[in-house]
Amino acid sequence: MLYGIAAAIAALFLAALLAALLRPLALRLGAVERRRGRLVALLGGPAVIVATAFVAGAGDWTDVAPLGPAAGRLLVAGMVVGALGLVADLRPVPLPVRAAVVTTAAALTVPFDELGLPVGVLAVGWVVLVTHAFTSLDHADGVMGTVAVVTAFALSGCAAAEVMDGLATLLSVLAAALTGFLMHGWPPARIVPGRCGGLFAGFVLASAAVLVHAAGGPGRAWGPRSR
Repeated sequence: MLYGIAAAIAALFLAALLAALLRPLALRLGAVERRRGRLVALLGGPAVIVATAFVAGAGDWTDVAPLGPAAGRLLVAGMVVGALGLVADLRPVPLPVRAAVVTTAAALTVPFDELGLPVGVLAVGWVVLVTHAFTSLDHADGVMGTVAVVTAFALSGCAAAEVMDGLATLLSVLAAALTGFLMHGWPPARIVPGRCGGLFAGFVLASAAVLVHAAGGPGRAWGPRSR
C-alpha cells in the first residue's frame, strides 16, 4: 500500500518534470504543431513513457512490486509502440506501417492460451482499433490524457480485483504519470502527448482490458483456459 502511494507520487512528479524539460527541446527541434494560432510541443508522450517505465521497472527490479511476465511483456510492447509514435511525431509514418507494428505488439501480449484462437484474433483487432482511436483524442487539449487517466484507474481496480497485482501496479503508475503530464497538458496546453503518448496509452489500456477480461473466468473469457 505504502509502495503504491510512493510509486504514484514518484511517477506523477517525474512525468511533470520531464514534460517541463522536454518542452523547450521540442520547440528547438521543431517537434511542434499549431493549435488555434499557437505552437505546442509534441514531446509529452516520451515524458509519460519514461516516467511509467522507470517507476514500474524500479519496483520490478527491486522485487518490491514485481510486474510479472504478462504486465512486463505489456510494458515492453507498449514502449515499442510508443517509440513508433515518437518517430511518427517527427516524420511521416504510413498508417499501414503503424498498424502492422501495433498488430505485432498486440499479438505478443494477447493471451491466446486463455482466450482461444478465434477470440484472440478478435482481441488483437480490438487492441489495434482502440490504440489508434486514442491518437484521435489528442486533437483537443487535455482530452486524451483525461480519458486515459480515468480508464487506467478503473482498469487498475479491475486488475486488483482479479489479483493481478503486477498489472494493477503498472496501470496505477501509468495513471499517475498521465496526471503529472496533465499539469502541462491542460488547456491551454503547453505540451501535448502526440502520437507517441496516444499510441502508448491506448495500447497499454486496450491490452490491459483484454488481460483482465481473460482472467475473469470462463463466463467472461470465451474459449479454452489454462492456468
